[in-house]
Amino acid sequence: MFFSDIHTHILYGTDDGAKTLEDMLLMVKSSYEDGTRLLCLTPHFFPAFFGDNHKKSEEAFEALSEYCKQHYPDLKLIFGNELGYRHDAISWIQSGLCRPLGNTNYILAEFEVTDSENRITEGVYRLQNAGYVPIVAHAERYKKLSVQRMGALRENGVLIQINADSVLKTNCMIGSCKTKNMIKKRYVDFVASDAHNSTTRSPQLKKSYEFFAEKYGKEYAKRVYCDNAMRIFSENGEGK
Repeated sequence: MFFSDIHTHILYGTDDGAKTLEDMLLMVKSSYEDGTRLLCLTPHFFPAFFGDNHKKSEEAFEALSEYCKQHYPDLKLIFGNELGYRHDAISWIQSGLCRPLGNTNYILAEFEVTDSENRITEGVYRLQNAGYVPIVAHAERYKKLSVQRMGALRENGVLIQINADSVLKTNCMIGSCKTKNMIKKRYVDFVASDAHNSTTRSPQLKKSYEFFAEKYGKEYAKRVYCDNAMRIFSENGEGK
């Protein structure tokens, strides 16, 4: 089985992820060797912190695409952004500055860790009302977003992504009860690496997948580590 990684910061020089071309290529190598065959490149789009990185992202993606054609021809690359949600964020998408995931209307949306439950709820529903499908990035991080509210959001079409390192932390006695509860209730739609480098936050999913599959079942693991993302992009003419 191969993996689909929908959340990475591999494009160099665009945000707090890969810093150099060499960093970017090393991260892709690590991801490929770990078993990923569908890889989303999702630099932050949050002008207050990273400026307008639209052009830099395009240039890095073009360079990576050319490299992968030569070295990893079976690796499917999907270009998008991780949206740093603000009240005017929809205008960033509509203007073309912030990209959905590939040729879809799916938006990977990040909120502040301390945002209220109501603010996160309002944000994802505003995205929906504008015609997008929100994927809440690393949903386990939001201190005030309850597992119960996540369930309600999913019933209304919102999707949930968690990070691979959070899955592994559930194996610790002091691990995240919240993440474990989300998984047990089947509220997780995607597990992704959220990779920022090739060492401490690497683009690897295999170790997390093996733990998840053993603890929660291979069928569910396959859905959240591979199939759900493949379905999205195949339905929109990508990921084939």
